[in-house]
Amino acid sequence: MRRFRAGGFTLLEVLVALFVLAVGVIGAAAAQNKAAQTRLASAQLSAAVALAHALAEGMAANPAQLALPDTDNVYLQDAGPPWHCADACTPAQLAATERDDAAARAARSFPGGQVRVCRDTLPAPLAWDCAGGLDAPLVVKIGWRAPDFVPMTAVPVPEAP
Repeated sequence: MRRFRAGGFTLLEVLVALFVLAVGVIGAAAAQNKAAQTRLASAQLSAAVALAHALAEGMAANPAQLALPDTDNVYLQDAGPPWHCADACTPAQLAATERDDAAARAARSFPGGQVRVCRDTLPAPLAWDCAGGLDAPLVVKIGWRAPDFVPMTAVPVPEAP
């Protein structure tokens, strides 16, 4: 008598197919996770550039402060107590307000966010330290803590009109 053999897959074939499928699903999940991290880093970098540009434009609109020597320029000094002008701010008060507001926004928006205004030549790669002399352009640097990339942006201050 002939033995009838049923068609189908063996247990070993099914296990190999499940293993291949699992490897594919894990790979897709890892790619999605990396894409989400990259999207977050890109959003943070865009927000930092926007904040740096806003401060740089505010600085350019305050030529009285930019004309002062670096030792007297409020933008180049560390943040101090906040200013509260009732009617009209002096250029120094306006500079301190803009500087302190940018520092507060960076601290709120980014993990460990900081703002630095200094003279630098913007070498690549960016560095937090400022290496420019008195003839180097003013730049706004914003840095923060991030795990997988250099978390910093620098924007040159446009010259006042």
